[in-house]
Amino acid sequence: MSSVLPQGLADLGHQMQAAADSYQDFGSGLFVWSLGEPAATAKRWDIESRKWVLNPQRPMR
Repeated sequence: MSSVLPQGLADLGHQMQAAADSYQDFGSGLFVWSLGEPAATAKRWDIESRKWVLNPQRPMR
């Protein structure tokens, strides 16, 4: 990751902590739930996540 992103977030007041992740799998167990107002959901991610669930070998963009 470029150092520009963390520095930009820190400049905005975000607090971060470096974590050594030898497997590089942060977010690999992430589930996206669509709750509430349907007009407020991200349709592109809904579609992409369904494609991935049906074919996990397909890389996500």
